[in-house]
Amino acid sequence: MKGNKQFAGQRTELGPLALNAHYRREYVIGTAFNVAGAGENTGVRVGARLKYLQGIGSLYMPKGEATMTTDAEGKYIDLEFDYNVNVSGLKDFSFFNMNGKGIGLDAGVTVFLNKNIELVASVLDVGAIRYNKNTITYQKAGSARYEGFAVDQLLGSGVNGDSLADIFDPTVTEGGSYTMPLDTKICLEAEIKTSRTDDKEREYVNNAIFITYIQGLNNMPGATTRPYFSVGYNHDFHKFFDAGVMASIGGYNKKTFGAFFSLNIAHVVKLGFASDNLMAFIIPKYGTGIDLSTNFSLSF
Repeated sequence: MKGNKQFAGQRTELGPLALNAHYRREYVIGTAFNVAGAGENTGVRVGARLKYLQGIGSLYMPKGEATMTTDAEGKYIDLEFDYNVNVSGLKDFSFFNMNGKGIGLDAGVTVFLNKNIELVASVLDVGAIRYNKNTITYQKAGSARYEGFAVDQLLGSGVNGDSLADIFDPTVTEGGSYTMPLDTKICLEAEIKTSRTDDKEREYVNNAIFITYIQGLNNMPGATTRPYFSVGYNHDFHKFFDAGVMASIGGYNKKTFGAFFSLNIAHVVKLGFASDNLMAFIIPKYGTGIDLSTNFSLSF
């Protein structure tokens, strides 16, 4: 509405800018064991998962700085820019070609305060993938001045003008390698639960409330430095299925409401469907996105 007048004579930061995308395949091996209170209602349990990562495709922008300076009288705009974009596997993309590899790690600790309360702290997706196949780098640093258009003929077709196209004409380098970090995050969670005993004297959790806080350590796909807080409830119908609801604020979306459902087959196989964000269907004006996930688990 006001144009650039309020910025006249000022150097204004437009960055940092970032555009990142990642497609990877993970092979995971994990372990967990008690370090205190084994077999009791109180205790401490630690666990870790080591991941071998195959990078299929990547778009990584480690640098994206830009500033704008508007002349005090509005006669021109100066832009300064410095950006670097790395891509791999996007040209002739294939779901099966591996263009990089790396290692990832998850680690956590669970504290059992009593039979009904658990506290969990974990760090997830520590690591990186190094891409060294089918890589292209786009890089540009410099400045440009925009002074408007010069019209040669008021009613004619001859128009000469300044162009900012130089900003979008980077140096292109094929080959080489780069390292893209994983979406590292810290997760804190509390679980409050009640249990029941079935007709075969097996105890199971029938009601559970989850309170979760997630803090991303970077802005990679799957993580954000915006804090995330959620509260969820799950009921286990034991013989047939589980179902629950959740609500959250922060993270990628301002406010969300979600639900989940899983089919229980003989207490061995569970097939689940969930969404962390159904707000767009429930209250459209607050909707900022939608997601859907599936889960399959086998217990023995």
